[in-house]
Amino acid sequence: MAVKGNLLFILIICLVNYVVSIEAVNVVEETVTYVGAVIEYEPYNIWDDEGKGYGVLQKNIEAVSSAARIAKLQFFTYTTYVPDPSDLVVPCNTSEANPNIEGLKLLSCVAKQESIYLVVNLLEAHPCSEETISSAPWSEYKIYDEDVNCPDSGFYFHNTETVLDRTGAVIARSVSGNICFDIGFEDPAYNNVRNRGIKNVISSTAWVDYLPFNTADLTQDGWSRGLKVNLLISGYHLPEEAKMGSGIYRQQFDEPPVYVYDKDSGNVLLVAEVKTTIETTQRPQTAKHTKVKKIQDKRIHLNTEEEEEEERVHVVFHERLQDYTSSSLLSGDEGDIFTVDVCGVDNFCCNLKYQYTGNLTYMLIALKGQFEVGGRY
Repeated sequence: MAVKGNLLFILIICLVNYVVSIEAVNVVEETVTYVGAVIEYEPYNIWDDEGKGYGVLQKNIEAVSSAARIAKLQFFTYTTYVPDPSDLVVPCNTSEANPNIEGLKLLSCVAKQESIYLVVNLLEAHPCSEETISSAPWSEYKIYDEDVNCPDSGFYFHNTETVLDRTGAVIARSVSGNICFDIGFEDPAYNNVRNRGIKNVISSTAWVDYLPFNTADLTQDGWSRGLKVNLLISGYHLPEEAKMGSGIYRQQFDEPPVYVYDKDSGNVLLVAEVKTTIETTQRPQTAKHTKVKKIQDKRIHLNTEEEEEEERVHVVFHERLQDYTSSSLLSGDEGDIFTVDVCGVDNFCCNLKYQYTGNLTYMLIALKGQFEVGGRY
C-alpha cells in the first residue's frame, strides 16, 4: 500500500512548567506555561521504484529515531492505519507486523519513552471493504465498518492530524479537507476559536506564498494576533514551489513570535515557552513555590546529509490586483471617525466605519468572484 509522494509529519512537545491561579466567581483561571517545538523541514524523498519506497521510509525512520526527541517533523511515503481515539490504542505496544503502521509505532514509542505529546500529520488509509478490513491491524477493537460506497481500492484515504499522549496512546485525530490551510477558512479553524473558546492551535502546512495577502509569516502571525490565540505551525520547506514558513506565534499574551521564513534556512527547529490559560471550577491545590528555569527561545539548524551549497530560489505567486476595486482610507486626528464605501461589479459593495489611531496608511479593497493566483483560479 505504498503511495508515491511526500506526507507531512509534525511533532510538537507540550510540557507544563508552572501554574499561576486567578479565582473569579466560582471559576479558577490558571495561567500555564508549556514548551512548544515545531520544525521547518525538507524531507528525504528519493524514490526507489525497485524498493517500492521502503528506502525512503527507512531513511526517515532513522532520522526520527535520532532527532524526534528534540521535536522533529518527518515525512514518510506510506499510508498508515490510525486507530480510533476512543480505544486509546498504544501502537508502540502492539505486536502487529504490518509495514503500514511502522511509522506510527515508532512515534508512539518516542512519545511514551520521552513522556511528551506529539501531533503528527499522516496519510491515513481507512479500510472499508470486507477484504481490506480483514487484513487491517487492531481487529480486536472493531474499528472499521464495511461501506457500500467503498472505492475499488478498498480504502478511503484521509489527510489526518493525529495526537499521541505521554503514554504513546492515540487520543485524538482530525480529518480535514483543508489541513494545510485550515486557518484560511471559517470552518473549522475560525469557528473553533470563536465558538468553542480554543486558545491554542497546532497546524501542519505546505504553505504556498502569494502576494500581497498570503505570505506564510504575515498570515500566520496576523491570524494569531487578530484572534488572540497561540498558533504552533510547522511547514514543508520547498521554496522553489513557494512553500516555506513555520513558527510559534504567542499572541494570547502578546509575546513576540519565534519563526523562520528564509529560503536558505533548510531544516530548522524552533523551541519556545508558550503561555496560555485554562479554566476549572476546582480550586487548585496550593503548591510550594519553586524556581523554574526559563526556556530560552531557540532556532536550531539541523544538519542533513546533503547540505545545499547553492542559493535557493523562492518562488512567489501574485494575485491579479486589477480585478479589485480599492480606496485609500483617509487619515486625520487620532480618534476621528470615518466611513468609506467600495463597490465592485454587480453593485457588490463593502462598507467600513473606522477610527483613526495611528500614522499608518490602509486601503479597503473589494472583489466579487474568484481570485487568480499564478494563472489559476
